[in-house]
Formats: sequence, structure tokens, C-alpha cells
Amino acid sequence: MKRGARPVNRIGLAISAVCIVALVSSNQLSHSREKVQWQTGKIVSANLSGHGENPESSGKRKGGRGDIWWAYCVSSGGKAYSAVSRMSPDKSGLTVDRTVRFSVDRDRIRILNPRGERHTMRIVRQGNESICR
Repeated sequence: MKRGARPVNRIGLAISAVCIVALVSSNQLSHSREKVQWQTGKIVSANLSGHGENPESSGKRKGGRGDIWWAYCVSSGGKAYSAVSRMSPDKSGLTVDRTVRFSVDRDRIRILNPRGERHTMRIVRQGNESICR
């Protein structure tokens, strides 16, 4: 080490680097949360949309139920979204004629049930309220 040079405090550098990374990460998280635009809407319908013979079943279970999913229709201000989920209305807490908060991101809809639980579903159709009938 040169005369008069200060020793490098590696622990201090490591702590500083961790703090900088944490600040940048928290800023990105808060920024991504701000992008979610929650809307208020209503669950117009929740229908059992799929079931049938399971092609992978064999033996005693032949002919058992296969794919089961539910189609939910959410309407807000003249626009409606039809989305699918494997969770029934009883389990999800998303019952018909109930007001919910939701956000749309490309082909996904996130719905908050009355308990505050978030459910993400794939949107299969969107348009005016006539798609819900």
C-alpha cells in the first residue's frame, strides 16, 4: 500500500452496493404497481363451460370428467370481458351481480374478490355487454 493511501473498506462498499440495488428495486416495484389501473365492474355471469370425457383416464375411471373451467363475464361502462378460470365461483368468491375491482393487461384480467384476494384469468373475448348474454 502506498504511503498516505487509505485502505479500502470492502464491507462498506458491499453494504453501499446492496443499498443501491435495494433502492432501485423498490423504485421499480412501486413504479410497476402504479401502472395497474383498477376499474370497478360487475360480475354479470359465471357459467360452467367445459367438461367431458378425460382422454387420459383408463380402467375404472374411463369416462370420468375431463377439463372443467368456468367462464366469468365482467362488465364495466359498456365494455365487457369474458375470461376463463378453473376455480368455481364458490371457491373464488366471485359471485354473479357482485361489484368487483379489476384490471386488464393484454390477454389477462385480474379481479379482486370481496375478501381482497386476486384472481388472474385469461380473457377469451372482449367487446360490448352483449358478449355476456
